[in-house]
Amino acid sequence: MKKILKGILLIIAIIGFCFGIATIVKFIKLNNIYKKIDKYTTYDSFYLRTIQEVKGEKIETEAYYRNGKSKQQASNGVYTWTDGERAYLVDELNSTIYTLSIENNIYLVSYNMFASPIQGYNYSFIDRIFLAGDVNTTIKKEKIDDIDCYCIKTKENNALKKVWVEKDSSKIKKATIEFSNGDIFKYDYELSFNSVKASEVALPDITGYKLINGETGTILSESFNEKINSQTDDQNTNE
Repeated sequence: MKKILKGILLIIAIIGFCFGIATIVKFIKLNNIYKKIDKYTTYDSFYLRTIQEVKGEKIETEAYYRNGKSKQQASNGVYTWTDGERAYLVDELNSTIYTLSIENNIYLVSYNMFASPIQGYNYSFIDRIFLAGDVNTTIKKEKIDDIDCYCIKTKENNALKKVWVEKDSSKIKKATIEFSNGDIFKYDYELSFNSVKASEVALPDITGYKLINGETGTILSESFNEKINSQTDDQNTNE
């Protein structure tokens, strides 16, 4: 009986040891990815192109950021713009602009756009340990477009999430979310740094546009008369 008990305890100890080693390995890999992303959030500019596919319908979005100014444009032509002090949603087709709140606005460009899709990046140190220790979390090497990547797989709120990041750079490449009801969201990313020109974050002349409060819908001006030029920095550089 004692031998059997010792055998069971030994098996439990071995399983626990293997689980602990696996958790440590996953934590180290995840932490290395997070460190590289932390470096990117200090860069002066970035470009992110996202293609979202849901039920066969594709939506393309391009985000530009440079020295505090940013612009995000969807395939329908409507875009958001901010210089860090003012923020607008611009509808050029109808010559209309809407004021936006800058604080925690999900429609404005931020470094979180390419960082937050990667599981655990916004977690605390303790939560990252739990993430690595979750049996549903796996990190495997896979190739995407002949590029060596890590595929990070997790299960969150009954949804299976997979994110592919480039092995060497940790730049996000692709993601899928499979929901329990069968819906699948697919995302493809193109990410580059220090490549955005001043002209790409410039707000064109919006003189004469109708100005509307984006929160209340109140018309603030029938004919906006302030000419804004966001291209004040490095205007003669990288045009």
